[in-house]
Amino acid sequence: MAILRSLIAALLALMLADLPRDALGQSTPIPIRKIVLISCPEPAEFVASTGTSGATALMGGLVGGIVAAIVSEENSKKLTLALANDPVPLGQRITDAVEAQLRQAGYEVVRVAAAHDKPHKLLENYSGIPDDADAYLDIIIKFAGYHRVGLAVDYAPGVRICLRLVGPDRRTEIADDGFGYEQGRTFRSGYAFGSNYKFADMDSLREQLPRAKEGLLASAEPLAADVVGKVNDVRDGKVRPSAGTSADPAARMGPAADSTR
Repeated sequence: MAILRSLIAALLALMLADLPRDALGQSTPIPIRKIVLISCPEPAEFVASTGTSGATALMGGLVGGIVAAIVSEENSKKLTLALANDPVPLGQRITDAVEAQLRQAGYEVVRVAAAHDKPHKLLENYSGIPDDADAYLDIIIKFAGYHRVGLAVDYAPGVRICLRLVGPDRRTEIADDGFGYEQGRTFRSGYAFGSNYKFADMDSLREQLPRAKEGLLASAEPLAADVVGKVNDVRDGKVRPSAGTSADPAARMGPAADSTR
């Protein structure tokens, strides 16, 4: 059932992909030079969504959707097991890409490891991070796997991340957002969807697992560009910041973080 819930959440996330979250106005620039980058945890499970194929569509919307959900849950379990036996370092690759692109953009970056209570949940307490910084960047993977959208025939990679940018007091949220790497999306300049990583069915995907892993890892650079673009926009006052959500340790206890250089 946990995989089914993740599948439903992932499908909703895909439907809401790229909605403008900062369209109501602009803010004043926020001076950000030094950033503590919290390593993105690895996903605990991977989703293989069938979508609603032509076969299930012929069975009718409701019945077809139920059949698709059952098949997706079974495929997700198989994909998660396959990648547990042959792991894909997706969180590490995303963190590496974000760190490299932040440095290229002129930021000073301190990378730390944190014990996320759940790999798909952002931290609630940043007070345990010993390093002082202008901002603390937390990134998690909400969805990772392969999916078939609408009447599409092939399975294609899909990865969605969420981020939170916290101010120097380690308590005040100054930005949050989500970004997706999926078929049909327009990316920032210089990046394109990895159309070479498509599979006719799940058996074919598992038989070509190294290539399937490459398809997931191909998301790291485009997603990193989205993250760094968001940080730049906040720094330059081009987006409206969050409403100052407090991550008060007394009110929202969460795991502390340990610095690793």
